[in-house]
Amino acid sequence: MRYTDPATLGQRDFVHPVAAYDLLVDVVILVVLLRYWPRVRGHPPEGRVFWLYLVLYGGFRFATSFLRLDPVVFGGLQEAQLLGLVYVAAGIPALVRAHRRAP
Repeated sequence: MRYTDPATLGQRDFVHPVAAYDLLVDVVILVVLLRYWPRVRGHPPEGRVFWLYLVLYGGFRFATSFLRLDPVVFGGLQEAQLLGLVYVAAGIPALVRAHRRAP
């Protein structure tokens, strides 16, 4: 897609409809979490659902940010990609630890 009015976003380049991709990703994450929830419900720690969400969201956000035109902040990555990596890096060990503590 392309924004033809430069006053809208100040750009004339063709861009991906990343907001639509984000919507689809959020639906996929919701389906995964809804299928995961019955296995976790009633078996502490139930926070595993949150940690799985954090890993999925961070991973998808990292991937979809390659389609954006946001400025590069550090190491050739955008701010959203760096945060996505932080979410995944924090979520995976917490999810593994929570699964080990589960009965």
